[in-house]
Amino acid sequence: MKSPLYSTFLAFSVLLQSGSPTRADSRWQIEREGSFVMVRIPSEEGVVTWSTAAAALADVADFDGEVLDDAVTFGEIDLQSARTRLSLRALNLVLPAGLDFHADRGDDRSWQLRIEIDLDTLDESTRDMRRRARELIVETVDGDDPVVHGLSWHDMPTSTPTRSKVVILIHGYTSSAVALHPLADALTTEGYQCGFLEYANDGPLTDAGEFLSETLKTDETLATLLAEDDARSVTIVTHSMGGLAARWMLEHLELRPDSVTQLIMLAPPSQGSNIAYLPGALDLFEHWLVRGEVDLETFVERSFADGLEEAHNDLRPSSRFFRELNSCPRCEDVDYTIILGDAGVVSEDQLERMKLTWGVLRERSRLAEFASPRIETILDDPQELLAGSGDGLVAVSRGRLEGVEDTVVLPINHGTVSRQFDSPEGRQLLEMIVDRLENGESSPADYAKTRPGKLGKKRC
Repeated sequence: MKSPLYSTFLAFSVLLQSGSPTRADSRWQIEREGSFVMVRIPSEEGVVTWSTAAAALADVADFDGEVLDDAVTFGEIDLQSARTRLSLRALNLVLPAGLDFHADRGDDRSWQLRIEIDLDTLDESTRDMRRRARELIVETVDGDDPVVHGLSWHDMPTSTPTRSKVVILIHGYTSSAVALHPLADALTTEGYQCGFLEYANDGPLTDAGEFLSETLKTDETLATLLAEDDARSVTIVTHSMGGLAARWMLEHLELRPDSVTQLIMLAPPSQGSNIAYLPGALDLFEHWLVRGEVDLETFVERSFADGLEEAHNDLRPSSRFFRELNSCPRCEDVDYTIILGDAGVVSEDQLERMKLTWGVLRERSRLAEFASPRIETILDDPQELLAGSGDGLVAVSRGRLEGVEDTVVLPINHGTVSRQFDSPEGRQLLEMIVDRLENGESSPADYAKTRPGKLGKKRC
C-alpha cells in the first residue's frame, strides 16, 4: 500500500461534508439504510486503488467521484495480502468512530474492499475532534481582539419608556450582532430594551441553543430588568439560523427559561437550505473583510472560536440536526411568529442562463465537474434563489414550520433585516415586528385584511 494515510484522510475529509448519499458508480456499490452506508468496491485481481476508495467516498458525499479517480493516483491496496488486512484493522483504530475499512470476499468469492459508514456516529466523533481542536487553538493563540460570546445591551434613550418586553436579538450564520443594529435602533425608538447574543456562528447548533439557555438564565443585566417588573417577559427575535438555536432551547424543556414567552423568527431555514450544500469556509469573509483587517493570530483565533463548519453542515436539509429538532413539539408556553421573504435574487430566465453557464463551466473545469452534483442539487431545486419562492437563501416552503399558524410572507430578501428600514419593504417588516411585540401572534388571514398604518400601532 502506498500513502494510505494521506489518501484516506483526503477521502475522510470529503466525507465530513456529506449530505444525503444519492450517487453511485458502476465500479462500486453504495447501499444505505437510515444513517448507515455500506460501500462495496470490487477488486481487479485482488487489488483496489486508494484513489478508487476516495472516489467512492466522494460519491457518498455527493461529489462526482469519477473525476477524482481519474485525476489522481494514491497507490494500491492488495486485499489478498494478510499484511494489508492487518494494516486496515490498524487503520480503523486511528480513524474516527463511524468509518471502517474491511477486506473480504463477495458472493462470488472475489476480493472486495468494504467501507462501513455510520453517518450519525461519524458526525458525533468528528464534532468532538473539532471541538477539541477549537478549544486548543483558542487557548493557545493570543489574538489582540478575540470574539466575546454572550449578551451585550443596546443603549436605551433616557427619554424613552421601557416596554414590558425585553427583546433579545440573535443573528444568523457567519454573522454578528452588528447586522441587527438597524433593527435594534428601530425597536429602541419604540421603547424596547434590546440585547444582542453573540455566539459561535459556525459551531454546532445544539451548542448554540445550550449556550443561549445558559446565558439567558445567568445574565445579571437581564435578571435586573426582569426583577424590576413582575409582568416583564422576554421576546426573542431571530434572523435566519438564529431561529434554529432559539428553537433548540425552547423546544427542550430542560433548557427553556421561564422568562421567554415569545419567539419571532425572520427568515428561518426551518427545514434547512439547499444553499448549505455549497462549500463553506466563510470565515475569511466574516473576520477579515467584514469585521475589518486584523492580525493573523486574531484572525485564526476568531475563526476557530466561531466554529469549524458544524453549523454549515447542520443547515443541510438532510442533516441529523433537523431530524432531531423537527421531531420536537412546539413549546406551548411560547407564541411563535415566522416572517419569510419571497423577493429572491434570480428570475426564471436568469436561472436558465445560470444552468447554461454552469454546463459550459463543467465541460471546461475538472473542479466544476467534481462539484457538479452539489451545484445541480441547487439548480434542480432552486426555491431559495427564485423570486416568488425564496429570499435568496431560504425557501418559503422550507421556512414554514408545522404548528406555527402565524406565518407571513413579505416581499423582502434575506438581508432586509440587516439594513436600514427606510425602504417600503423594510418599513413593512418593521411594522409587523412591532405589531407582534405589542399584540402577539395573528393569523395570516388577519394580516391579509390589514393595510399599512402608523408604526407601533395595531393595523386596522
